Amino acid sequence: MLWVSIIQVIVSALTLRVAVVALSNWRRQLRNQNTDKCLSDAKLYEGAFNRYVDLRCNDAVPHEDKVKAYDEVWLSLRNLMASYEVVKRYDETLIDDIGAQCRESGIVKIPLLKEGQAPGAKDGADGQSAKTATEQIIADLGIKLGEPKRFLGLGL
Repeated sequence: MLWVSIIQVIVSALTLRVAVVALSNWRRQLRNQNTDKCLSDAKLYEGAFNRYVDLRCNDAVPHEDKVKAYDEVWLSLRNLMASYEVVKRYDETLIDDIGAQCRESGIVKIPLLKEGQAPGAKDGADGQSAKTATEQIIADLGIKLGEPKRFLGLGL
């Protein structure tokens, strides 16, 4: 009877160990999945913002297309902010509000022109500097989240 009890204790300990490992793997997978979603949303925001800046100063583009591009920027920024909040649960060293950072360096700096309003002389330079700032924020985010090679297109 003593051997049966010892075997039961060993089996129980092994079962507990397997459960702990499975839970740890599940949590790591969930964190990685949310990180990938955040990185994807970041790249979508960057692409939408760059497209908007390119269309904004092009007189050949109808105003409706510029408005749609502007709306896409806001939608992609909201998606980025939502997924970023989830990722912050796993890494408390991340900055508090990436949305504010993106807004201030990007969409607020380059507002939507009114229909018929011609872009100013500085708009091209402002657009390029906003693109550069946005690209830097997104690149920093990719590095901060620990996936610089895949995120920055360096392989893997």
